[in-house]
Amino acid sequence: MKALCDYYHVRYEQEDPASVLKDGGDLVVHTHIAKLADRAWFSNLSGEEPYIHRFAKALKEIRYTGGISIEAPAGKENWHDMVFRTLPVLKAVFA
Repeated sequence: MKALCDYYHVRYEQEDPASVLKDGGDLVVHTHIAKLADRAWFSNLSGEEPYIHRFAKALKEIRYTGGISIEAPAGKENWHDMVFRTLPVLKAVFA
């Protein structure tokens, strides 16, 4: 059995990402993220620093190599725009 780590819920519960991932890190095969406010896209880091950096650091510490997906609302009309605004932000955080 493997697991998904959901950034939004870790953030919502105000849990320490390192504590959440340290014992079960070898089971995590995917993570998805959304900003706490409105489950929004990460087109900027407002309201999430330093938490998103702590989450990224915790993933690095468990040597996570799985995927990261975005769990945020988007209509067909702005999906493409939000992807291109979010990708550089997330690359900078998770690099």
